[in-house]
Amino acid sequence: MTILILASIAYLLIVFSSPEDKNLAYLPRAVVVFGLSLACFTVLLLPYDVANRADPLLLGDIGGGIDVTLLWYIVLGCVTLMIVIIIPFCTFYYEAYDSSNPSIASQLKSAIGFTLGSVIIFAICLVVLWIVLGTAEIPYKSQVSPMFSVSNMDWNPACTTCKMDGSAVLSIPVSIVVYGVAILNILGWVVFVIFGGVGMGALPIDLMSEWYHRPKPLTLDQYATEKKRLAEVAEELMEKGGELEKEQKKQGEKLDKKLRSRVHAFKILVDALQSDQQKMESGYTQGGGSPILAVGKLLLGILTMAVSLLWLLHVLLWNILAITPFLNTLFVELDDFWSMAGTVAYAVFTFFLLWAVMKGVIKVGSRSLIFEIHPLKVRGTLMNAFLFNTLLLLLASVTVTQFAAQSFEIYSSATSVNSLFSTYMLNLKGIGFIFKYFQYGYLGVAVISIILLLVCPYNPSKGLQ
Repeated sequence: MTILILASIAYLLIVFSSPEDKNLAYLPRAVVVFGLSLACFTVLLLPYDVANRADPLLLGDIGGGIDVTLLWYIVLGCVTLMIVIIIPFCTFYYEAYDSSNPSIASQLKSAIGFTLGSVIIFAICLVVLWIVLGTAEIPYKSQVSPMFSVSNMDWNPACTTCKMDGSAVLSIPVSIVVYGVAILNILGWVVFVIFGGVGMGALPIDLMSEWYHRPKPLTLDQYATEKKRLAEVAEELMEKGGELEKEQKKQGEKLDKKLRSRVHAFKILVDALQSDQQKMESGYTQGGGSPILAVGKLLLGILTMAVSLLWLLHVLLWNILAITPFLNTLFVELDDFWSMAGTVAYAVFTFFLLWAVMKGVIKVGSRSLIFEIHPLKVRGTLMNAFLFNTLLLLLASVTVTQFAAQSFEIYSSATSVNSLFSTYMLNLKGIGFIFKYFQYGYLGVAVISIILLLVCPYNPSKGLQ
């Protein structure tokens, strides 16, 4: 799995990296690889925690024998350091580069200054909030029972002799690490609601759309006709590009909102032209490409659509309405069938959430006509865009972890992550309630995105007709 993740990240860098960064930005490149790997490993630590848990019904059982709680603290600590210090430092360092006067000392001075300022602000806010609100208020119900002989006591989990004695709240101080992760988790939820919600529908729909709009085999006459059409479109875009360049020169460095929107729309049309040209060449020289790859995208699209729908049903039926445990029951029954089947399914559903976030980042960045959010472009993504998107995925990885632990709290009971996120974080004083209601927004964004993508499918090539 580790080799597969590293290979996928390396492929992502090779495909999307801009030629401008060739033989440059080695430190940011290493940070991106580590950051994306850490995001994946954070999410995959969830099923490992489930597989390692101890059986609560067996006295003295220690599960896999590994202190997963310590492992969670180490991983989440690394995520926090990446988000707060390392990625901001690399971003400032990269953007301080001056090609006309390259100076490592100048880059380091600028990066250290800006990073130190942001870290101090974050630290002050964190410490103040932790001192004032750093307590988990865990509600519980107390029961009383008459005294009886322990030697004659039978196992009685229902406690039939017990009587309710009321409800109370247990206040437990949390460590500053847990509280820091909770603060970052709030930002992660914003990322997860927007990009994860969009990606929940965009991931399967785009896969099936790529199959539907796959390159078709072209004859020589068809190739010549299509090449002529694209040449005419390219000439029109060059004229539009010239006009936009003139307007940009008039306005200088500060462009108004309308012109920025037009420039972004122009970039989308250029990308669509390049995509159509690649399809044309593939249709003529390769007969439309590999049919196995095309069918594979269709099958993967159907599979991911099934996972998306199951997720949405689970959030509605269990997280919000609490009608049925749904997927929790499915995972337990899979474990009864084969000891690792439920854990594997749990890993697939959990990792799918992070994949959906990544897809949402790409989708929103490429489709928005109003603004750009450091979009990932094939052979056109600079390292500062990679760093920004790595930051988003690291934030989302914390939220995916908490959301999965909350959604599958029955299946993941007796795990370290369940105690950390479902017991402490969901009951933090002043902010715990926020995590319970973010999922409403997530469900709404996901449903709306699926409807819009089905009713109004996005095809930038239409603008080239």
